[in-house]
Amino acid sequence: MTWLTDVTEHPSAEGKLYLCAALRNAIVLRNPLGVIVHSDGGSPFRSASYRRLLRGYELTGSMGRGGRGATR
Repeated sequence: MTWLTDVTEHPSAEGKLYLCAALRNAIVLRNPLGVIVHSDGGSPFRSASYRRLLRGYELTGSMGRGGRGATR
């Protein structure tokens, strides 16, 4: 099974807001041992804390080439 995740940027009166799928909630609700979690290659998905989260739940990270469209 593969899950997809992404970060979306939304402008607001207070500045940019970022929304990301709630991976921890999905883990608690579905107990996804061995699931592949696919994302783009943006910095949130390359962080040590994100990789630690995946390892801690025995999930496999998968990345596409990403992070390019939202900043152009």
